[in-house]
Order: sequence, then structure tokens, then C-alpha cells
Amino acid sequence: MRLKNNLLIFVIVIFLIFTYSRNTIWQTEVSLWSDVVEKSPKKARPHFNLGLALLNDNRPLEAEKEFRVTLRIAPYYHKAKYYLAESLFRTGRYREALQYLKEVEFLYEKVLPEFPEKWEGVSKAFRGPDLYNNIGSCYYYLGDLLSAERYYRKALAIDRYHLFSIKGLVTVLTDKGKIKEAISLIRETIKDMPDERGKKELYRILKDLEG
Repeated sequence: MRLKNNLLIFVIVIFLIFTYSRNTIWQTEVSLWSDVVEKSPKKARPHFNLGLALLNDNRPLEAEKEFRVTLRIAPYYHKAKYYLAESLFRTGRYREALQYLKEVEFLYEKVLPEFPEKWEGVSKAFRGPDLYNNIGSCYYYLGDLLSAERYYRKALAIDRYHLFSIKGLVTVLTDKGKIKEAISLIRETIKDMPDERGKKELYRILKDLEG
């Protein structure tokens, strides 16, 4: 009986140790996917998910490494190109980021419409104004205001309330000395903007512009 109880206690202790170990691994997304990558180093998806977790944890250099590994394993993993560009952008490498974003733009505008069934779920990562906003921001930091303005306007043609694109376009217009146009853009947007937080932020910018 004592032996049986001792064995039962041993099993419980082992189970608790195992449970504690797994809970520790699952405490953060980074540790979770690091654990998966360690167990499946040749699979693209774990590296991609680890890259996303690192990016969300504001660790773009480490994220970049994982996205590059993802693309070595699966060169057509298009979402990895999009988020690799974001990693590069966050570390000030705007020209290289732009190259990847332009690849994604080509896929989005030329390939996706012809093969929509192959892009179910995948395209949502860079569908809509975010892609154009990011391209516009790269052009802005590279000093190409004309291209930046064009892409911010493309983003706003899809979603006129896209806050980052509004702010980007306002910045470009201000840099060009078109203060009245920037003010007009903000005033037109806040008339019926549904996002109260975004509206407050635009009011603050409007106040600064109007002096």
C-alpha cells in the first residue's frame, strides 16, 4: 500500500513538473513559438509566427531573422514578405522595406484578382489601405513626397478614415506648404468620422496647424 501511495505521489509530482514546464513555455507568444521552432526548425509557419510575436514585442531585428528564415524555407510565403518589410521599416531601412512592399503590391494588384481562390485568408494580411499606407511612409522617409502623397491617397480611396494615411497625407501636404489643403482634409474627415479616438487626434493636429 505504501509503495502504491509513493508511486501515486511520484506520478503526481512528475505531472505537476510537466504542467509547470508547459505553462512556463506558454506564458508568452515568443516563448511559445520559440519552443515550436526548436521542435520543428524546418517548417515555415513556426518561424513566421515567432517573427510576428517578436515584432509585436517590439523586437524587429529578431523578427527580421525569423521572417528571412521563413522565406528561405518557403519563398512564396507572401505574408512573411509583408511583415519582413515592417521589420525593416522599424529599423530605418526604408529602401529595402519598399522593395518587399512593392513585391506584395504586385501580388495584390496583379496576381490576386486572377487567382482569388488561392489567396483565401492570406491576402487579408495586406488587403486594403495598410499596404498603400506603408508604401507611402517608405517613400516619405526616402524623401519622395510626390510618391508618398500618391500612395496615401490610394489608401484613403479605400478607407477615407484610415488614420495613419490621413496623418501621413497631412504631413506631406504640410511639408509642401499646402497648409490650407491639410486643414481642409482634416475638417472634411472629422465631420462624420466614426472613431472618436481618431477624431480627437485629428482635432489636436488641426489645432496645431491653425496655430
